[in-house]
Amino acid sequence: MDNITTYNSLVTGDSPYANNAFSEAVAARFLNIKGDASFAERDESFCYDGHRTNPENLGWRSRQIVGFEMSPDEIAAGDYDEAIVLGFHEAASSEYYYRYEKDWG
Repeated sequence: MDNITTYNSLVTGDSPYANNAFSEAVAARFLNIKGDASFAERDESFCYDGHRTNPENLGWRSRQIVGFEMSPDEIAAGDYDEAIVLGFHEAASSEYYYRYEKDWG
């Protein structure tokens, strides 16, 4: 991945890994488990309605949490649900930060 792709993904919240089996597996698993209580909003200042919390953008955040790219089979089996939940909340936190910086920074 080149530096421009990395920079653009950080600025926009898009996943630099959006079109691979790993990110697709995270998105599919997220859609299967998103009704769980662990996805309830944790902080009123987080922005859960932003682009960064879209299922297709959660793969790279989940990968950062565990430190490596998990296999799609392990993701589908639920082995990394906690990382997906944490990635979701981290995305909402980041969305707040970027909104705040854009409006008030």
